[in-house]
Amino acid sequence: MGEFSGKAVIVTGSSRGIGREVALALGREGALVTVHGQSKDKLDETVELLKKSGVEEKRIVTVLGPIQDETTTKAIVDETVKKFGRIDVLVNNAGVGMLEGEALDSLKNYDYVFGVNVRSVLHLTSLAAPHLAKTKGNVVNISSIGSMSTAPAWVHYVMSKAALDHYSRNVANTLGEQGIRVNVINPGYTKSEFRSRLGLEEDKIQDAVIEKIILGRFGEASEIANVILFVASSKASYITGTTIVVDGGLLAHP
Repeated sequence: MGEFSGKAVIVTGSSRGIGREVALALGREGALVTVHGQSKDKLDETVELLKKSGVEEKRIVTVLGPIQDETTTKAIVDETVKKFGRIDVLVNNAGVGMLEGEALDSLKNYDYVFGVNVRSVLHLTSLAAPHLAKTKGNVVNISSIGSMSTAPAWVHYVMSKAALDHYSRNVANTLGEQGIRVNVINPGYTKSEFRSRLGLEEDKIQDAVIEKIILGRFGEASEIANVILFVASSKASYITGTTIVVDGGLLAHP
């Protein structure tokens, strides 16, 4: 029996990267998993990987659609409760960096990034909260170390992640009254498709920052997933309102 056996867990943005690794790890630990993404092909890949790892189809819910769309967030909660009858953990992982083709300082860029990275989290958390209260569940929000530093070329992204951190600390207070824990994970540079999808060259980025990372490498998505699983588990039952940095020592580098 795994740590999450019989528990219903939602992971947004789980069609690739960290979200996919979290969904797979939860599945291996016995969870009933709701996966979400915008690409049907990528989401189907996640489902197939879940099945190959031993997760039966009856333990999987899939929701396709843009997370900033309220019909999508509502469907995520409704479909999870319809099939599993409960929600134990909500992992708000879906995130974006910028709107391709838009000027950095455009309002369209701002609305898009904040719509995905902040507004959708607020909406989904509010929809899931009544169900999480019944199970004394918890919320894990995936932020970034970008929230703690400046990045002029990614201004809307780092602003949105700072907002997510602050929202999480505040909502931990209100939801804590219902027995719901809320925590934030702030990954550093992690091997994923996130930057390449924005047209950025991964090798050049690694060359530019690797010497500032104490451990001398980018993190693996599975390493971030391990921390998320711990925070979502009963082993972290006395942790709430906390920001946990997982960056290989980047922020500690002099």
